[in-house]
Amino acid sequence: MSVKFEFLQHAGESIVVTINGNQSILIDGGRSHPFDNNFHHKSSEKNIKTIIVTHIDDDHIAGIIELLGCVE
Repeated sequence: MSVKFEFLQHAGESIVVTINGNQSILIDGGRSHPFDNNFHHKSSEKNIKTIIVTHIDDDHIAGIIELLGCVE
């Protein structure tokens, strides 16, 4: 089992934990626009199975709100 932690730069508070290279957990979403650009660029091949929001400060949740707005 391999576990990789990515601390998304310029995204406020946002971490992607990838397990075995193909399943990801998103912990917090960071700020809206930097999160969106950074996450979609770096995570195009990730399969997010779980989203965890630790609390509702803007630098933790704004990106999650934007991400969920993109889900069809």
